[in-house]
Amino acid sequence: MALESRRNCLRILKLRVLERLVGALKVPLLRVNAARILRNLCTYSGVDCFDQLKGVAAAAPTVLEAVMSEENKLQEVMVGLAAEAFKFMSSQESNIMFERTGIEEAELASKILQILKKYENPSVRVPRIRRFSIELAIWMMRNNTASVRTFKDLGLEEGVGGGFRFHGGG
Repeated sequence: MALESRRNCLRILKLRVLERLVGALKVPLLRVNAARILRNLCTYSGVDCFDQLKGVAAAAPTVLEAVMSEENKLQEVMVGLAAEAFKFMSSQESNIMFERTGIEEAELASKILQILKKYENPSVRVPRIRRFSIELAIWMMRNNTASVRTFKDLGLEEGVGGGFRFHGGG
């Protein structure tokens, strides 16, 4: 319903269900669909909904832990949600989130590179995992310029089939 439809996303936001969707990320049977809906709300609602969507940042620890520990479809949707939801956090808020989860940015960078290598030719079960991973890597590098060096040191440029090039910055 929320996929690529700004109007439907706005309707969903008017229902004030964002908090319940964030909570649903912890329920195994609901996680994948809740993450999809939240990602689409973030992607298609528009910048004028920024304040309403700021609550998605509350999902960041759950999302980050799933990115680090899950596989296949759940990992794909969580990486996609992370790439969108993390945009609603300031650098300071993201630092707090990393501290709270006990996961370092370098660990996330390493996980992103592992995903990109593992899914060099993604199956139909996870068709967007590479795109979402690259979007998340870009967010990390924009959010914290030290991440540019981390990704370079991990070999991101060489490790994704030559399709990723660093320009400027670090």
